[in-house]
Amino acid sequence: MKDTRIGGLRQAAKILSLLDAEKRAVVWALIAQKDPEIAELLKKHTLLFEDLKKLPVKQLQELLQEVSPNKMALALRAAPRETTAHLLSQVSSRIRGEMEEIILGPPQKRQDVLKAQEEILDIVREKIHKGQFLLREEDEEFV
Repeated sequence: MKDTRIGGLRQAAKILSLLDAEKRAVVWALIAQKDPEIAELLKKHTLLFEDLKKLPVKQLQELLQEVSPNKMALALRAAPRETTAHLLSQVSSRIRGEMEEIILGPPQKRQDVLKAQEEILDIVREKIHKGQFLLREEDEEFV
């Protein structure tokens, strides 16, 4: 029974991660009114694209080797500037230039950008689940 509950939380968290920040906050607030414990668990299980900046450098570089620069650039079109700058700082200047062309280029379909983000987050979720990746908090260091 407990495994089903956690699995349901993971699925709900995955769905919440697809919402924009404002809508996600509203949903969390509504859930918190009914069940604060579930709302907190959902927050802990929700992986957002901007959470990529919480990956240690080595893990981020590993992710950037798995994901094509085009897909990452497409996903970064809808990312916060801080996240974009952080990820771009981890690639070579040649790849950065190619990615910036896509990021700053002609408009793309929102659904394509969100699909790219979700595909990248699926890779990160899988690696977290396997224990290959760990997200750190801003003030945390790994040794």
